[in-house]
Amino acid sequence: SFSVSVGSDISHIINGSVSRPSSFGTAYCPKAAAPVAQRGHDIYVTLEEESLQSRDCYTQTLAPVQPGSTLKYLISYRNISTKVQKRVAIGVNLAPGLLLISDSTMVANASYPHGISVGTNHIASGGIVIGNYGANANAYISFKVGVPANFDLGCGQNDIRSVGVASASGVDAYYNTAEILITREC
Repeated sequence: SFSVSVGSDISHIINGSVSRPSSFGTAYCPKAAAPVAQRGHDIYVTLEEESLQSRDCYTQTLAPVQPGSTLKYLISYRNISTKVQKRVAIGVNLAPGLLLISDSTMVANASYPHGISVGTNHIASGGIVIGNYGANANAYISFKVGVPANFDLGCGQNDIRSVGVASASGVDAYYNTAEILITREC
């Protein structure tokens, strides 16, 4: 069984890379540019989203989004250093008003190439530790978010931005953003 949580001590090192499982969502949008990664000396991270209602593809800017929608977010992590990264932690700072859908967080890596539930909802409240990763090893973390039907918005176009974060023990944290655009007629 796969267990991840803040404060857990995981001694296993995950080596190798994995392709994004089909269960984690559709391909990138054909008209959208490839995701722009926040790239440091040690970590590569992206944050993207897709609409589950229209089965759109992943993009860093999703528009238009309707209140009451369910979105699927994807964080991509890769160790781009030459050293093992210990206690890799992944989190998201959701935009105010967005709601994490309980028990929707999944992780895929070389040990679990088809993905597995992490069994916690901490991705949006402190983050989750997903293990130790060897050089060039990667992981995909997906989770669902609800846009409330009664979302409190201003008139016109509203830019709602969330931030994905990846860090490891002794390594700086790196982040990337994804936004949704919601228009409210007044």
